[in-house]
Amino acid sequence: MRGAAALGAVLVAGHAAAFVQLVQEPAPAFEVTVTSAPASAHRTLEGQVPPALRARVRREDDGRPADAAGLRRTRWRAEYRGGYARAVGATQLVGPFQDPAAPPCSGRVVVAQALLDDGAASAGTVAHVVRQLLQHQLADQGQFPIGEFGGVQALTLRWSELARHPEDATMFEARSAPPGQPLGYLRATALLTFERVQVPVVLALVPRVEDGRLAVSVSARARLAFGNRVAQWLSDHLGGDRLASAVTRRQLGEVLRTQLEPPPPLELPGGGQLRFAPCGTPQIVDGQHGALAFSVAISPLPGYPLHLPPRLSPPGARAPGAELAMSPGAQVSLELTLDAMNALLFGAWREGLLDRQLAAAGLVERFHADPLVATYLSLRLTPPRLTLPPVVTATGGGLRLESEAATTVQDGARQTLGRVWTAVQISEGSPATPLRAELAELELTCEARAHVLTPCYADLVQAMRARTSDFTQPMTDTLSGLLAELFAGRTLSTEGLPTTLHLLRTTPRLHVEAAQGQATLRLEFVAALRP
Repeated sequence: MRGAAALGAVLVAGHAAAFVQLVQEPAPAFEVTVTSAPASAHRTLEGQVPPALRARVRREDDGRPADAAGLRRTRWRAEYRGGYARAVGATQLVGPFQDPAAPPCSGRVVVAQALLDDGAASAGTVAHVVRQLLQHQLADQGQFPIGEFGGVQALTLRWSELARHPEDATMFEARSAPPGQPLGYLRATALLTFERVQVPVVLALVPRVEDGRLAVSVSARARLAFGNRVAQWLSDHLGGDRLASAVTRRQLGEVLRTQLEPPPPLELPGGGQLRFAPCGTPQIVDGQHGALAFSVAISPLPGYPLHLPPRLSPPGARAPGAELAMSPGAQVSLELTLDAMNALLFGAWREGLLDRQLAAAGLVERFHADPLVATYLSLRLTPPRLTLPPVVTATGGGLRLESEAATTVQDGARQTLGRVWTAVQISEGSPATPLRAELAELELTCEARAHVLTPCYADLVQAMRARTSDFTQPMTDTLSGLLAELFAGRTLSTEGLPTTLHLLRTTPRLHVEAAQGQATLRLEFVAALRP
């Protein structure tokens, strides 16, 4: 009995000593020191945890292939008794990146047949403009033996392929089409009426890219038929091809160039601009549309040479769903691949537009106005500032937009730098709201010291995650506002032309091939040519 009592006393004394030792030597704080650059051509993200916690901390990568480009997220999670866990996360922008010296052909301008000609050369169509040009240029072309000019009849414009119109072969040079590719062109036909003759005229406008600019060559064919040989001789010398060449071919070429060229530099609210350049070979489908690829110019942020948009598409890859029929009522569309979307996001981030959009969305104000926060918490946040360019990737349900932003977390007199990680799922919505944005991930990691990450406010973040539906409408509105800022209401014009192309209402459509990791955002416009 005495032995048992002695053994009990020893155990109690041992536990007491251990408790005292534990109080004197508390467990080390859970923190991760990040040792990698925020952007790298290859994934290099690493972090160090205190030696005493290494057995407890588990590293969790984002599950994507090791060589996948984009924003790569790594988390370190420490688990404690009772199922309690704490975690921190870090983000790295990983290449391969788009080359500023040779940006990829990542978008397309598509002009539907409806904008060329609605069958009646109605106002707002290219056919209406061509009719006016012909009328104006031929008004004083009447001469013996054909008589005075009477007007333009039977005018038609059509996207055409030479294989469908072999009778036009004599109008083209052998080098008109790239080797191995069909020749596509805009085919204009008109019946020019004079007092004594009707002259059928065919014009062929062939677009091509030369030295980074869209150029257009115009060929013409006209035939005058008379029974009198003398009159026919005169017409061969005074009419025919010369009559067709009286049309201002430069103006006709400029009309086509205005339709197919990518948008001019887009001036961003608050400063900066986005620039585009034509590339590749124009693609024309008989009776349907004409299209031209373009690249988005990339200008690196000074001092941050690797802060660039990732390259997600293989070289030469075509936009998925590029041949989908345009919606009824749309005349022009812009097709943006993932590379184009990320280049545009990069440009908008570089010029500060995205930070201004986030501030205008009022998400921080909504957080502060929440009754729970306003009543019980002294916590306040500054407007978020994106630390890296956001990146969009393809998912089974649409697009996934990932970003990291910095905010100052003010808790009374205490201030801490917070890094907010978000992932937004973008999918097709309703006719009233074509694109819908929903919050898929939300994380907050505090940076106690430079490059030292610590968990913070986990309960608050968990409560915010439970209310993600509250963020859906503001984020949807922000996305719609960004697209409107960039494209809606734009006008495309060329000096010397009597008309301007107006891009009116826009409707976004998504086409995703998640298995191939590719997606296209198509912006369809109701458009019209106006004086």
